[in-house]
Amino acid sequence: MHTTLRIAAILAGLSLSLKTQAQGLPFTMNAGQFSEGAVMLTSGAVVKGEISLDRASNKLALKANDTIYTLPTQTVRVFAMRGEQTPQKRGQYVALTRIFHSYSYPWSTKKAPDFKMWAFFEQLSEGPTILLRREEPIQYSYTSAPIGNQRPRYYTNTELRTTFYLNTNEGKLVTLQKPKRDLLTFFAKQASLIKAYAKENDLSFKDARGLAFLVNYANSLQAEQLYQEPALPTE
Repeated sequence: MHTTLRIAAILAGLSLSLKTQAQGLPFTMNAGQFSEGAVMLTSGAVVKGEISLDRASNKLALKANDTIYTLPTQTVRVFAMRGEQTPQKRGQYVALTRIFHSYSYPWSTKKAPDFKMWAFFEQLSEGPTILLRREEPIQYSYTSAPIGNQRPRYYTNTELRTTFYLNTNEGKLVTLQKPKRDLLTFFAKQASLIKAYAKENDLSFKDARGLAFLVNYANSLQAEQLYQEPALPTE
């Protein structure tokens, strides 16, 4: 958490007068361009510049001092950048300062649990249990129905598949395959209060905004419970 606060402070101190050079960091579905950012490497060094995230290859393009560096996920501990300033659609959630962590995770918990992959996960809540979001580009093809004597047309499209995770105190990633069920199972002792809080505040278990509020609330309940538990008697 100290690392997160440090890099967020560095980002907050960046000059707002920096101009985005779009020709250096093109925007695509897989590579989002951000005007300002800061990257903390696994060595502990922090570099400031412009960041482009390629979600397909899980790499960062960092432009600093007129040079573009390609950073694999394994070399990055955490990075932060300013979120998009455009209005968001209902159900979307983009923070003013977006923070991403790099983690390794099993390629398939059933087929190959020992084969690890690296990816960037966006932090959506505070701790100690942190809500994470991973956005993965998925490409698919489809064919249009033929009209008259015309041949069928073939198209390809790419969309982002979103998966939510919880990062525990032990650093273990817990996949929220069914967010409501899995979140309430994880916070089993606070489940009834979480459901009541969601209903009272009209929060959805299906979108990032609702989940972020619910995880923060669950963390606060755990903290209160820990504070209220009587201390063990001492001799």
